[in-house]
Amino acid sequence: MFAHHQDLILFPDDAKFERVPQCTTGRVYVLKFTSSDRRLFFWLQEPKIDKDDELAARVNQILSSPNPASLATGRRAGGPRGGRL
Repeated sequence: MFAHHQDLILFPDDAKFERVPQCTTGRVYVLKFTSSDRRLFFWLQEPKIDKDDELAARVNQILSSPNPASLATGRRAGGPRGGRL
């Protein structure tokens, strides 16, 4: 199995996580940056698709409000600089 790790510095509302509707052979999402033309694509591999919309909404919530104290998730926060996805 191949896992790729990438560290990103994100500012609130600088990116949006969206499904790529043009992809009909899988579940591909794109992280679009508003401050540039940069785009990062992600292929969801979780077998169950029923939580895709919930996952995308959660990612966008974190992108727009990265303060760990404002997110009631019960997950470990990434320290004073924000959370980690």
